[in-house]
Amino acid sequence: MFASISTKPNKIKYSDGSSYVLLGDSCRRHVDMTEINAFCMQNFGDDAHIAKQKLLSGESVLVLGKGYLTLHKVESEMLLF
Repeated sequence: MFASISTKPNKIKYSDGSSYVLLGDSCRRHVDMTEINAFCMQNFGDDAHIAKQKLLSGESVLVLGKGYLTLHKVESEMLLF
């Protein structure tokens, strides 16, 4: 994966077109990088870049009202049901 990362949240760009699954206590949602950016900006504001880095590294983040969420990369051979 090729990435250029800066300190600004909207400047993280990935060139491999990966997709992810956002998992939580009561949610499971297929997302792409654009949705991850929007989700982090909406829920974490000025700390969006920190939350995004944690999610992309496999760590859980706590979102008020939603609980702990994790992000899992969808492999090309994996099927989602």
